[in-house]
Amino acid sequence: MRSNADFTYTLEPQRPNGNRFWLYETFFFSVLLDDEEIDFSDTPISITINIEGLNLNDEQLSRLVGFILDEDVGEYLQIPGILSDDGSIFTFEISSNSIIGIMLAETNLLRQEETPTPMTVHQNIIRLVIDYPIYTVNDTIRTSDVAPFIDPEYSRTMVPLRLVGEALGAEVYWMGDIRQVLIIHGTVILRLPIDQPLPDGMGTPVIVNGRTLVPIAYVAQMLGASTHWDGENRAVYIWQ
Repeated sequence: MRSNADFTYTLEPQRPNGNRFWLYETFFFSVLLDDEEIDFSDTPISITINIEGLNLNDEQLSRLVGFILDEDVGEYLQIPGILSDDGSIFTFEISSNSIIGIMLAETNLLRQEETPTPMTVHQNIIRLVIDYPIYTVNDTIRTSDVAPFIDPEYSRTMVPLRLVGEALGAEVYWMGDIRQVLIIHGTVILRLPIDQPLPDGMGTPVIVNGRTLVPIAYVAQMLGASTHWDGENRAVYIWQ
């Protein structure tokens, strides 16, 4: 158990159920206040794991990710992280108490041949995971105050507009008097009315916790960006 000011947190080794050979290190993580678990979703915590003893090769290191158990669905949610320059330390962020650890993703998505458009080092690649507030822009881990979700009416992936728009280099403005968002990206000017369905069943922009969420397929198409849906990990990639 470790202590930080008035809080304590525990990191207890766990033995995963089943023959999950890719679970290299597994722990139960919890943050406590007065010996009771507390919610810390607004302040993600960095987890640092020494991986020197795993003897991973370069290909395996390229697929190394953190994970957290989503107890609602009983599945492991993969979390991208950062590898130290010498390859000995892996760091990722979590925002809830659960079983966590590191594992090898089955594939390195950004190297898959079916990715629709070649990617270069000059492109911003955004990765968001459904129902999870932590996302990445290239190798930088960031946190949103609202998580992406699947719109049950249209089966569309809804993402926070401002974080995606600004990561793609767009300007995003809120016009409260007419409940519209204005997006300017180069010569493209896009207006999205809140709670009004988009053409061709593309979904409906909504406001959640004071943030505008939009169907990423429609917005990406209009801004000339590309997307890729990773159904296994419930993650969407956007780049331009």
